[in-house]
Amino acid sequence: MHGEFVCVATTLQERFFSQLFQLAHDTDSGRKIDLMLLVDGLEALNSEAKPSKDRTPCERQFLKNLRINHAIHIVTAKRGVHLPRMNPLDIRGMSAMICGLQAQGDIFLGGAACEDVVDLPTSKDELASFLSGPSAKLLWNYTKLLLEYQDGIKEQLRKKRSASITEPESPLWQAEAQEDDEQSEARTPPQMPKLYALSD
Repeated sequence: MHGEFVCVATTLQERFFSQLFQLAHDTDSGRKIDLMLLVDGLEALNSEAKPSKDRTPCERQFLKNLRINHAIHIVTAKRGVHLPRMNPLDIRGMSAMICGLQAQGDIFLGGAACEDVVDLPTSKDELASFLSGPSAKLLWNYTKLLLEYQDGIKEQLRKKRSASITEPESPLWQAEAQEDDEQSEARTPPQMPKLYALSD
């Protein structure tokens, strides 16, 4: 993605809050995102990136990432898909922190998943030390974790389709979106986000 893709889950949450607080305007605009993991058309995990390590914009980005993934968690749960521990990336320049996001009841906890960060090489001279250092191993383990996360969601979608959807080729979110209308969304009570960032 390149920052122009709008997260569908955040668009739905915007509509929920407009209805909850009886706002005069109804927005169709969600949050633009940088990097989204889609599983069979279903939004499953979002990561955000900033080109520099400037503290203030990066902290805002981290909180934005929490809110987006919280919205994704709520929307997928409404569609009968359970997202386990979410591990988005918080990318700052050439470094990336792996975050851990976990729902506990109606509370969504978020923070760093580990102390180490992935530091990518910025030149050919740094490549050898990168490949033999901890960052390469961490990146490999993260990739494996993402594949397992994706496989678990695919299995849930497969079971759900075989039980309730007559057109298995159709992505789950499209099939369910066809069944919903604006009135049914209005009757659905929105879930208020409770976000707590874990810090040292």
